[in-house]
Amino acid sequence: MVFRIALHPYKSNQIMIYVLIPLYNRSHQTKKLINQLIAQYDNNFVVIFRDDLSTDDTWKVLTSLNYSFIHYMQSDGDEFWTKSINNCIKYVENSFNLKDDDLLLFLDNDNTLGDGFFKKIVKSNNKQVITTVSIDITDHTILPTAMKIKSYFFGLSEKYGNGIMGKRDFIFNHPKKIICGFDMLVGRGMYFPYSLVKKIGYLDQKCFPQYGSDTEFSCRAKRSGYKLCIDLSNPIYVDPADTGLNPFYKKLSLKDSFMSLFSIRSASHLPMRIRSIFKTYPAYSWVSAIPLTILKILFLTFFFNWFSRRNKIN
Repeated sequence: MVFRIALHPYKSNQIMIYVLIPLYNRSHQTKKLINQLIAQYDNNFVVIFRDDLSTDDTWKVLTSLNYSFIHYMQSDGDEFWTKSINNCIKYVENSFNLKDDDLLLFLDNDNTLGDGFFKKIVKSNNKQVITTVSIDITDHTILPTAMKIKSYFFGLSEKYGNGIMGKRDFIFNHPKKIICGFDMLVGRGMYFPYSLVKKIGYLDQKCFPQYGSDTEFSCRAKRSGYKLCIDLSNPIYVDPADTGLNPFYKKLSLKDSFMSLFSIRSASHLPMRIRSIFKTYPAYSWVSAIPLTILKILFLTFFFNWFSRRNKIN
């Protein structure tokens, strides 16, 4: 494992943002994100890149950087998203004088940041778990960002980011900048105080190596008394079709659709979905929620993916 460690001076009373970014290939995306981070730097955040032994020129891009606020490391190639995030957190714990109020922020290299992204994060810090609203960069559709559970027994949820609540006018004309009261959050642009990690521990990399760990982590946070919120004033733009073997956002062949049900790199990974129910749903609901969730995933993976041109989760 290779580290680059640079001392980063900052005021002792300043709230710092530690930006955690796992990487695997897609160096073109990483280059764009680095340029955004440099443009927005204002001495209030540190960036931690962790490269999972990419096969393209990602490591070369990282080692060419010479900015004190950008740190990078390389794994042995045996990590998925969750383990990389946890190792980024451990690196921050070992390398900086972390305060309970300092923020940890999850980003991916395909994220495009809005103007003043980090300044808005500092202003909205109030002891909550907050995720930024996610927008599809190709057509500006609001992506699923958070959810409220309507029925655990029937596995029904209202996803913030599609349907009525997904309309852009609703998002950007909402009277409140931050709204709370959700049951689960998606990890794109999620941030929270370090005190939460001290209270509930790291993300569950054993049960959720690639997908699902961010949602399960937010559920544990809620059970520990934290509010789950969305920051409507601070969007990030993503390309969901460029991520993994994902039948919900791009057309797949019949073979790839079947493989997505058992691939760790797929959001429709059936074992992950079942484990998520065991971890986040009450026990009384398992008997019905599990088979209904499986049927829903099969429908979305095969029928919805094949017959719908625009892939959005219903």
